[in-house]
Amino acid sequence: MLAGPSAQAQSGDGVYAAPGHLITFPHRPPPPTPRPDAVVSPILPRFWHDEVNGRTRASDFYKFMSQYLKYPKPAIDAGMVGRIFVRLTVSPNGRVAGAQVVGRQVASRLAAPPTAAALAAGTSALEAETLRIFYAARFQVAKVKTDTVTVSASFQIE
Repeated sequence: MLAGPSAQAQSGDGVYAAPGHLITFPHRPPPPTPRPDAVVSPILPRFWHDEVNGRTRASDFYKFMSQYLKYPKPAIDAGMVGRIFVRLTVSPNGRVAGAQVVGRQVASRLAAPPTAAALAAGTSALEAETLRIFYAARFQVAKVKTDTVTVSASFQIE
């Protein structure tokens, strides 16, 4: 009998089952645990195309928004309320390809007006939260190249 080194896998990732037959094991990482603040969008209708049922279909979009929209702490501290207007560009696959803040109607409801820095922080926090939700939205697949629609997010202190 010949004495020699034991057989090893050539790639170093497996073991030999028989001479010349490498067994490899799939190395799949475990699925990531969902974050508690993760936004899971249903497939929303492209309500701006439907003149008859557009208002009803838009309510699905606004229900989705109200479910995930969170009032940012800097905006609460500054007493900020109002609306953020965003222009969405929706690609044919239903994903939001672009979102741009095109307007804002915000004000502070505090008795003593906050500092300019607090107002700026509150406004930018509202814009960031609005964009976070809108980028997570998924719409129905369409045959057109891209769609653009302007929608708003409303923030009110209750």
